[in-house]
Amino acid sequence: MNSILPENWKDEHIISCLVRNSILADGKVEQNELDAMAKLGKEYAAKGINMPKVWDEVDDFMVDLASKDSDKYFNVMKAAREYIAKNFDNDQKNVLMTGMMNIVAQDDIVKYEEFLYLKWCMDSWFNYEVEEFINDFTKAGIEVEMPDITKMEDPKDWTIIHDIGVFYTYFSNLAEGEIKYPEKEFINLTLPKWNFKIGERDYGLDYGNPEDIGETWDFIFDEMYNKSDPNPPMNRVNASHNNLIEYYKNKNIKIENIGTFLHTLFHLSIYDGTISEGQAHQLTHYCKQWSQSCPKAETVLDLLEMVLQGQQLRKELIAAGAPPEMFPPVKIDPVTGKMEFNPEIFPDGNSQDK
Repeated sequence: MNSILPENWKDEHIISCLVRNSILADGKVEQNELDAMAKLGKEYAAKGINMPKVWDEVDDFMVDLASKDSDKYFNVMKAAREYIAKNFDNDQKNVLMTGMMNIVAQDDIVKYEEFLYLKWCMDSWFNYEVEEFINDFTKAGIEVEMPDITKMEDPKDWTIIHDIGVFYTYFSNLAEGEIKYPEKEFINLTLPKWNFKIGERDYGLDYGNPEDIGETWDFIFDEMYNKSDPNPPMNRVNASHNNLIEYYKNKNIKIENIGTFLHTLFHLSIYDGTISEGQAHQLTHYCKQWSQSCPKAETVLDLLEMVLQGQQLRKELIAAGAPPEMFPPVKIDPVTGKMEFNPEIFPDGNSQDK
């Protein structure tokens, strides 16, 4: 992954790249954030890491990249994060994380988008629980804006099938270029397979509860992306995840159901042939949340890592001049659920069981 970074980049370039995004995370650039960044730059310069000298160079590079190749932009961000994870010790990581935390906290409020970005870095660098991370802010008198899922009530006729459909819709919209035919096909094939008996009631399209997959999908989409509702789609995703946790705690669903659920999120993500940055990040997040109680979560993480390594290798080989047709993206057979590979690359067999 680090090979995607410009060859002349050194520590100061990597730091500038990540600090820059902490300023941009909430979509606004405030003067007090720029002042905090300048102060951090001076502190690094005093240590021989001349961040101020390369700031404009890095900024110009990232602005140009964002306008031309959004996928590469996010891959550069990921490579920068991984560079820090591999090459900085804990003290160095703490200096950088503290600097970025100070930047986003200049107005005494950490926006949810800023929190998610810092957490994305934190997950790679430290073995922190999210509660500890939030406490670091609150102890300093900084408010962290978090979606309040306790205030989101499920609408009438909402079921566990809708909660699962929320995740399918969310992950579909995280695909490259957002939701397309492959993701729609996956939802139409997979959502009807879910059936549950909770208490005295049966849930599932086979039982007519809910009744119609098209109406169900429209219901879910409107609940997540209604323009008249100021709540972001992540609020609905968090509420549905909380619902699944409650179903599990109340023994309405089994841990095997959660394992199958995570597997289907993986298959949905790769269904169009490529797992996007957003899909990989969110899938990793949910697998880690369930990993202590669900053994299959680790299997999904292993599959994800294998596919991401393959995607990166494919990009590097094509960039080196290999014909793209030699390396078609991995595909999922909609009937068998198997991953299909190019037999020229995998001569011992062209598929792997899910």
